[in-house]
Amino acid sequence: MAFLWFAVLVLLAGSSTARPNRIVGGQLTTIDRYPSIVQVDFFGYMSQTWEQNCAGSIISTRYVVSAAHCYTGL
Repeated sequence: MAFLWFAVLVLLAGSSTARPNRIVGGQLTTIDRYPSIVQVDFFGYMSQTWEQNCAGSIISTRYVVSAAHCYTGL
């Protein structure tokens, strides 16, 4: 599981552009409540920080599925 998370982060590393917060009325949760959901982050070379891009769902031990719009412009 840790390898999968690391692989997703490495694949999504790239430059970033500032986006407004589009989550309205969201709530914090814990990992044990939704164990099949992952946060997709990428490293912004301009900001030099990790930034949240989207979310994904674990569908097997090797794959995560996410929306295509999460990866445009990377």
